[in-house]
Amino acid sequence: MLLSYNTVHLCYWLGLLYVFQRAYFSSNNPIINKENNNNDRYFRWVTAVFYVPFVTGSAIYFSHIWQIFITLMAWQALGEYNNIIYRGLQNIISQNNYGLHNNHVKTKKKYSSTDNILQIIGVLHMAITYMWNDTFNFSVWLSFCLFIILAMIEFLYQQSINIRCMYSVLLRWLAFMWIIWPLSHGIKISQLYINDINYGGGFIVIALLTSWLGDAMAMYIGKRYGSYKIMTKISPNKSLQGMIATIISCTTLCYILKCCQINGWDWLNLPPLSTQQYIIMGIIIGIGGILGDMWESFIKRLCKVKDSGCFFPGHGGVLDRFDGFLIAGPLYYYYVKFII
Repeated sequence: MLLSYNTVHLCYWLGLLYVFQRAYFSSNNPIINKENNNNDRYFRWVTAVFYVPFVTGSAIYFSHIWQIFITLMAWQALGEYNNIIYRGLQNIISQNNYGLHNNHVKTKKKYSSTDNILQIIGVLHMAITYMWNDTFNFSVWLSFCLFIILAMIEFLYQQSINIRCMYSVLLRWLAFMWIIWPLSHGIKISQLYINDINYGGGFIVIALLTSWLGDAMAMYIGKRYGSYKIMTKISPNKSLQGMIATIISCTTLCYILKCCQINGWDWLNLPPLSTQQYIIMGIIIGIGGILGDMWESFIKRLCKVKDSGCFFPGHGGVLDRFDGFLIAGPLYYYYVKFII
């Protein structure tokens, strides 16, 4: 006997409560050294079994839960970013003072007022994005206002104004433009219409499933067949074979989803687009995912961390799991919004 709508709705609220619990109790500290073991593989599968149905189901049937979830991910990602940057600055201090890297910084990150304001403004931006139709122009103006506000606060708390103050403000502005602005497109994608019918949930399913599959295939193919390494200074494990696997897997999954849409899988809320458009969306998400992964790897390499956090057991932090979407999401949204 199928569960009633109210029962399923309650289950998703309980799932969101679990996500809140993870956000409250899990550490934002980056992972410095990570050893692969069987437990990681177990946790990786358990995490996927929970989050894949939760995220896709909430995006399709309970958009308000999805919007709360992606806002919570933005808050968590900002916390991870602050800790990664803090560790990077500590490494620079260690180098300047001792001439060597301190791989185990024992000082704990203390959030400043500007860190807290950045997270609050990020959440407010996600909330206002839900009500604002013109995401791009609003984000540009808000990012400029954010830059001014953070600069003034940073200067007020400093006894003297120097170039370090500007560096601090620029790093926080980067957090807004790299994390908050792209993740806000997760809300805008859920509001996409075709012929006055909301297919936002289906567009979210396409974006996230293809992005996550591409990331998984890049890791699997890269480890087994990745003989031609590229950009080893950023990430020694990135290979040309892995990148090709990302694009092929993303386009293949989009083609499979198109077949599902043709064959009447209405419960996925997939948009009625042509096969060519599905394939182009797969290519956009694949290329964007590669660029997002490389950019996050670059930041982690600068700050000498392995994973951005441990929010998703077996997978890493929010930035590790959504790094591809941070670049692919806006590209995907504007393609659907203005070209299709």
